[in-house]
Amino acid sequence: MQKLLGLKIDVDTYVGMQKGVPSLLKILDKLGVKGTFYLSIGPDASGKAIWQLFHNPLFLKKMWRTNAIGLYGFRTALYGTLLPSPKIALSFPEIVKEIISQGHEVQFHAWDHRRWQDELPDRSSEWICEWFARGVEGFTKLTNQAPTSFGAPAWLVDDRVMQVIRDYSFD
Repeated sequence: MQKLLGLKIDVDTYVGMQKGVPSLLKILDKLGVKGTFYLSIGPDASGKAIWQLFHNPLFLKKMWRTNAIGLYGFRTALYGTLLPSPKIALSFPEIVKEIISQGHEVQFHAWDHRRWQDELPDRSSEWICEWFARGVEGFTKLTNQAPTSFGAPAWLVDDRVMQVIRDYSFD
């Protein structure tokens, strides 16, 4: 009997794509394990998470507990606020090609993860449509194929999202 492991890997930050993914690829290769990489395509606006401190006092405790600054670096904490938001997967087409060449699957996770996570309930259906269009276009540009699935940032969806994704050929 063959053993099967489902491994979902969300890539949410510029540094995660730049440094984390290549390191993880080496580990997975050594172990002979394949995974599905859900890629954030567009801007890394991680610094906007600072606003969570005003909405959720436990956010600071989480950032401290997970050593977010140590893990992602100080620059990441400024992206989208004092520093411009670099594109995540779009900045590293060679890493995307390496993921694919090693036999891993790539799928669509986000255009702008932070804004989805923080702003989806307040955004219009038109915004959601545009968000998907930009993300899927970037994904297709990187991989030469349309995504077949979507891994919602922060596991956050609503009826409007479900309506929009009907327009895509997600399995």
